[in-house]
Amino acid sequence: MKKKKLKTILRRRRIKRRKNQEQSRDDFKALSITLIQNAKWKEAPKIFSTVPKKRSCAVIGNSGILLNSSCGCEIDSHEFVLRSNIAPILGFEKDVGYRHDFVSLNLQLSRTATSCLENSSNPCFEEMLKRFKVYGQSIIWLSKLCKTSKETYLGILSQLQKHNINPKTAYPFTSIGSSIERLWNITNPSSGLFLYTVAASLCDDISLYGFYPFYTSSDGTQLKHHYYENRSMDYAKSHHMPEEFKLFTVLHKFGFIRLVLDRCSQDSRRL
Repeated sequence: MKKKKLKTILRRRRIKRRKNQEQSRDDFKALSITLIQNAKWKEAPKIFSTVPKKRSCAVIGNSGILLNSSCGCEIDSHEFVLRSNIAPILGFEKDVGYRHDFVSLNLQLSRTATSCLENSSNPCFEEMLKRFKVYGQSIIWLSKLCKTSKETYLGILSQLQKHNINPKTAYPFTSIGSSIERLWNITNPSSGLFLYTVAASLCDDISLYGFYPFYTSSDGTQLKHHYYENRSMDYAKSHHMPEEFKLFTVLHKFGFIRLVLDRCSQDSRRL
């Protein structure tokens, strides 16, 4: 009789814990959606389309931890794939996949790309043109559009049109940087945090790949800054990426996201 009573108590506790977790997920999604679709923001244009809700999404950062990860197949098996800053994917498909439904474009890369594409004699012209051509059918998200950045974004869009690259473009109706700062309590959020926050308003289940702001892996392996280039940068200087990483580990722990830091099975799929 006592065993029966104990089982009943444990079952009730499990049910209560599960309900609390579900409520937390719902509260979190509602908070994210409010961030992106706040009623106080400017009204949307009369003619516009929105990205439908997605069941499973892969959000791809550009950390060197993706090299030799064999995560490409798993990434591409998601319903929707979001990438950051027109990162090169040709030649890296085994590790980073190829699908590119949605990609962010920040101000720094916009300036660099505009400069490269202005003259075909520029050393960076061919490489930059190739990167944008790959994303020609993607939705390019002008993540940091505001009054002061408008001309910068118009500059790169003009250059793309000159080279017959006409992707769909998306942008927030008002600047969302300060809202993201308040939501996560992190100043000067990175492009990766911008991208994840938008994914949280679109996707039911989110897996993060390539979000690892360190030059050494947990087993001591040296890592590149970006999987496609070896440059040096202080992860905590212009942004607060180690702090953002802590946030992602907490979200992973409580089941809001799946933070992928290990190698993937080459046969793996996310259903």
